[in-house]
Formats: sequence, C-alpha cells, structure tokens
Amino acid sequence: MMRSGLICLLLAALAWGQSTSSPSGAPPQVVETKPPAATQVAPDAAVITIRGLCDHPPADKTTAAPGCSTVFTRAQFEALVGLIQPNLPPAQRKQLATNYANALILAEQARQMGLDKGPRFEELVKLQRLGLLRQLLSQALEEKASQIPDKDIADYYTENSSAYEEVELERLYIPRAQQLEAPKEKITPEETQKRQLDAQAVMKKEAADLRARAAAGEDIAKLQEEAYKTAGFKIAPSPAKMEKHRRSSLPPAQVSVMELKSGEISPVIEDVNGYFIYKVGEKNMLPLDQVRSEISNTLRTQRVQQYMRAAEQSATTTLNEEYFTVPPPSAAP
Repeated sequence: MMRSGLICLLLAALAWGQSTSSPSGAPPQVVETKPPAATQVAPDAAVITIRGLCDHPPADKTTAAPGCSTVFTRAQFEALVGLIQPNLPPAQRKQLATNYANALILAEQARQMGLDKGPRFEELVKLQRLGLLRQLLSQALEEKASQIPDKDIADYYTENSSAYEEVELERLYIPRAQQLEAPKEKITPEETQKRQLDAQAVMKKEAADLRARAAAGEDIAKLQEEAYKTAGFKIAPSPAKMEKHRRSSLPPAQVSVMELKSGEISPVIEDVNGYFIYKVGEKNMLPLDQVRSEISNTLRTQRVQQYMRAAEQSATTTLNEEYFTVPPPSAAP
C-alpha cells in the first residue's frame, strides 16, 4: 500500500531526479514488470516494488522486518502521473518511476537520521509549501482563464477585425548602399567616408526612381533585378511575390502597407537594411472559425496576466530602503 504522504514527495522526486546523479555503489533495488503493453497490466498489479523499504517500519530500526517492501500498483502510479503530467510518454514514465523510488529510499534514510525534525526542516517545508501554493494558484488561474464563452471570442474578432485581414503582397527591396570594390590605391579616411556616402546616395535615388516606375505599372520582379544590379549584388534577388501576410507578420515599420487598397503602391519605406516598396494585391478577411483557436489563446493569455496582476496587487509590500540599498563601491585610492 502507498503511504498517504507520498503524493507530496512526487514533485520533489521529479526535480531531484533531474538535478542529482545516482549515488555511487549498488543502485536501489527496483523491480519493474515489463508487459508487452502497459494496458495489459491489471490496475491492481504491482508496477514498482521497492524491497527493503517498509510502509510501516518496525519500532526497532536496527532490525529489518522479513519480506519488508513497498508496492505501487498500476492504478496508484498512474494516479500520481496524472497529478503531474497526464500525457507523460512511456519512456519518461519509467525514468519517473526510478527517480521516485530513489527519492523515497533516500527520504527514508533521512528520516531514520532524524533530518525531518527541527526548526530548519520546518522552515524549508514552509518555503516548499509557498512554491507549491503559487504553482497551484497559477494552474487554477489558467483553468479559469481557459473558460472563454463563444460570445467573447466573437466580440474580440469584431473589435480586432483588422488583425485578421490577409493580403497578397509584392515587395521590392533596394539595398542601402552600393557594394564598392576595394580602391586600387590607398585613400584617406575622408575619401573613404565620401565613397560610402556617395554609394548610399545612389541607392536612395534608385529607390525613388523604382518607386515611380512601379507606380507606373512596371513589373516588380524586373525592378527588383535592376535594384540588385545597380547595387552591384552578384546574387539572385529574392522573389518579389510574397506569401499572404497579416499585420502581425510584418515588421512594425512596414505595417502601414495594410492600409493601402488593392493595386496601390506604398511609399518608399526606409529601414536600417535599405528601402522597401510594396505593391498590394488581393485582400480578404479570415473567417472566425479559422482563427477561433488563435483568439482563444490570446484571450486566455490576457486573462491569466490580468488575474495574476489582481492577485499580486491584493496586498502592498514596503521594503526598508535603508537596509536593502546597496552602497556604491568606494573609490580606489
């Protein structure tokens, strides 16, 4: 039978097994049943047997009870797994079982040494309790935030309809400066700077000219090839025609193209990497059913943050700044 207090130890066993290697010497004796499939094991069948660890140790700890062992059935172990992570893969369940058994064995040794007594242990238990309560609160708030009515999803979709607008785009990229060949003779820093500024001026003018030609109806892909040629790029340019985009998938400085109508050409958008010109194609709205899960996730995240802020602000903390202020380091003599 399983001890009533073992559920609380499972969390510690998980963390302990991941951060601490097994002690040297012979490993703890853990007997595992290895059926062809876990579902073929009866619920009351033993899946972990720890020989030498007693559910009810004898009063005389120097004398081991004959046949003393702790047994976990499939039902008991799966209940504990469900408490931590219901969809834990089989390979990790085996690791969890081993770590759990090791933790129980070492915990029993600690109890026999009296380490579970005294003020230090009690204070550490309080700290562990605080962390567990915070974790449980977070889980409870997430569950509460996940209960989103369909009306709230529909209202959010209506209020933020622009976020679910999709548009076909063609993009023309003009590098910020020409790629210059190394000078044949040594030049001064001032001359080097002038060459760089001139190279930038050429591409800035090129961006304005290409934008005018795009507005006149010239093919964006051909203009893209000219931009690379003027810049001295030897590589093939990226395709001008892009996949469908939404506001969230564009850089913040380029989101303004979403305001244009189909067929319009954007102004030249300057960026640290160069210049961008967009041609707007067909626009359409994504249906609510297609973005329902996305909206649900967004609302859940917002509500979890809202609930957590409300919980944190339910009380006020004041610190003694005289005590917590770190003095600046003294100047060296």
